[in-house]
Amino acid sequence: MTKEEYEKRLDELDDQVHEAWEKSFEIEGGWKKAWEFYSNHPAVKEREKLWREYKLIKDYTLHDFDSLDKECLMSFNEFAECCKVGPLFCDSDGFGHYATKTQVSDIVISPSDIVSGVYRKDFTHVCWYNK
Repeated sequence: MTKEEYEKRLDELDDQVHEAWEKSFEIEGGWKKAWEFYSNHPAVKEREKLWREYKLIKDYTLHDFDSLDKECLMSFNEFAECCKVGPLFCDSDGFGHYATKTQVSDIVISPSDIVSGVYRKDFTHVCWYNK
């Protein structure tokens, strides 16, 4: 798919994902049943997959580190190990941005990207911001 095709399909899926979220509140049996319904909804699954793929080709900008970025910087390999082993990091722990030794990008990376094996290989570092 082209970048434009990804963007169009992701926009289309946004409405379906929102509808699934709203429907999940109607599910009886507690929050676990509601979450199971939502997270397994076909539109949610497709959007997650396409978003992960889209980040591989997404244009990005880099900016110099601020003081927080410097504190959160780790090598890409260290980040990947923290996602695979344990895992020490999971998506609900915080968020990350691809980075170099001196700059941070505007592309988000999630631990689930590492676990799924779909992630960019053109960055050497990650800034990981714990919640």
